[in-house]
Amino acid sequence: MEKLKKIMIALGICLLLALLLGSCSYLFARPLYYRLFYPWDRVTGTVQVEVHGESVPFTVEKLDGGDSVGARKDGSGGARVSMRGRDYGRYGFQLRIDGVEQPVRLTVHKWNWQVVKFDVRVSVDREKGSITLTGTVWETDDQGQFREKTINEKVSLTEDGAWLAITSV
Repeated sequence: MEKLKKIMIALGICLLLALLLGSCSYLFARPLYYRLFYPWDRVTGTVQVEVHGESVPFTVEKLDGGDSVGARKDGSGGARVSMRGRDYGRYGFQLRIDGVEQPVRLTVHKWNWQVVKFDVRVSVDREKGSITLTGTVWETDDQGQFREKTINEKVSLTEDGAWLAITSV
């Protein structure tokens, strides 16, 4: 019984030290916190879709071979999207938009452990055959601080759909 008590005390001390290290890393060493201890999805954001200036319904799907995508509708007709994003490389999802046959694919390129947050609007003009991606992206830098970037990208809608980059390498 005495041995079990010592083991429990040792485990409690280890747990307390782990919590203290995680808390201190956030307060005093943000890069360490975002690399090792960040517990939430690293790629998150909101997406709004409009066709000819009108908000339209859409669904969010994962890309073939990609990470799973969490998506839920928000109150404004858009969707909140999230992906774990633990590794380097490209993460993406596709939108199936009512009234548009081709899929629209959005990608996020992560070059390291950073956290990416975005608020974007996809505007489709079927007459011109174009899609415009506008919005704001926030990424953590090497010091763990968020930097803001505005995006405005226009591409043609082809038979295969369209690829738009929320962030690029």
